[in-house]
Amino acid sequence: MNYGAMLGLSAMSVMFVLQILKIREGIAPQLLFLVVFVSFIVLGSINYRKNNNEFMSYGQGVGQGVLVSLFGSILLGFFTYAFFKFASPESLQEIIDMTESKLEDQGLSEDQIEMTMKMQTKIMTPGIMGIITIFTYVFLGLIVSLITAAILKKENPNPFGNMDN
Repeated sequence: MNYGAMLGLSAMSVMFVLQILKIREGIAPQLLFLVVFVSFIVLGSINYRKNNNEFMSYGQGVGQGVLVSLFGSILLGFFTYAFFKFASPESLQEIIDMTESKLEDQGLSEDQIEMTMKMQTKIMTPGIMGIITIFTYVFLGLIVSLITAAILKKENPNPFGNMDN
């Protein structure tokens, strides 16, 4: 849970700085989030294995990584909601306007743009964005955990230890 909290706090800090600097598109913000996310899942898995006598099954590794991502995602989801609801509601409108501008640049017809923007404005609310954030990052955490667990797993050759009969 500690690594989930650190993940959530780190991701919130990155999101806050990017929003304040109005850096909302491009590969750099996405890579930064990915590095933060992967780092804390890997560190949490390594710590789990270290505290488990250097053993960790594949399932334990996946479970540990998903728990880290779940806890971090919940924190980030609440932060996303609070940021767009209270701290900077105008940022949400800026994102919607930027999306509409991109659609126009792609040469879509007015009807296509209007239909897309209707859907966009329905899902671009602070509450839905918070929920989408949670699900997106838990899913990403599952994928990262599957890979991390495969790399870091180390099965215990004697899982029952020194059991006396």
